[in-house]
Amino acid sequence: MLYLSVYQLIKQHICGQTAIGKQLEACRKPKDLSEKIQIAEGISDDFCEAEYSAVHFDLNVVMRMVQSTIAEKRTGEEYILIEGLCNNCKLHSEDDRLSLRYMDELFCIEKVIGEVAAVISL
Repeated sequence: MLYLSVYQLIKQHICGQTAIGKQLEACRKPKDLSEKIQIAEGISDDFCEAEYSAVHFDLNVVMRMVQSTIAEKRTGEEYILIEGLCNNCKLHSEDDRLSLRYMDELFCIEKVIGEVAAVISL
């Protein structure tokens, strides 16, 4: 199984000033996160998920980053575990949550990466 943390990848590309990192930075639109998430992540946000969450960036750019990372790192793994992509529930504003629907993200994942075998939300 290949494990990818989307917000860690976003941080890596932005901090490394890669081509995709520059595209991500250019399309960044910060959104307010829910207060519960801010408090929880403020305690142990070692990977800066609040700052580099996929919800702050254009989904198409994020998907290209994930797709290129899979192409680069995959060595025959049958399954890919993607963490931190479908996380609109972390948004504070209901308008923001409705503009980024789970089904849109799911369809985008299936279109760009492939079939989704399972979705887990903790």
